[in-house]
Amino acid sequence: MPNKLKKRAVIVRLNNLKKKSKLVKASRLIKLDGIYVNNSLSKNTLELLCEARALRDKGVVKYVWKDECQVLVRVEEKGPVIKIKNYDHLKNIIEGKRAGVNTRRQHSQKNTQRSQKQSDSTSTMKNK
Repeated sequence: MPNKLKKRAVIVRLNNLKKKSKLVKASRLIKLDGIYVNNSLSKNTLELLCEARALRDKGVVKYVWKDECQVLVRVEEKGPVIKIKNYDHLKNIIEGKRAGVNTRRQHSQKNTQRSQKQSDSTSTMKNK
């Protein structure tokens, strides 16, 4: 006779990324006893997360977290958020460099610069 009290994992696969993100975020707000909702991380991403947490424990970075299956770190209290894609990014952080590591702020600044260039070129074309 099987043990009725044995806990078993229920794995749910969703086919809509937006709904999955909403579910994961809502699960953080609503705490249900014995129910946990987590993103499934690839082996590589999980290893990067563990390495980044080890850097946090050593005091190299201030914050480490995952969001939508991505590893994110913040080196300083008010510093930019850095997306960790590979071990080279972690190595750059250890060496105190940020070259080759795109932050969310840098990414948005690049998009702003591109849109300004496009609007400038459009306005010069209209003036001719």
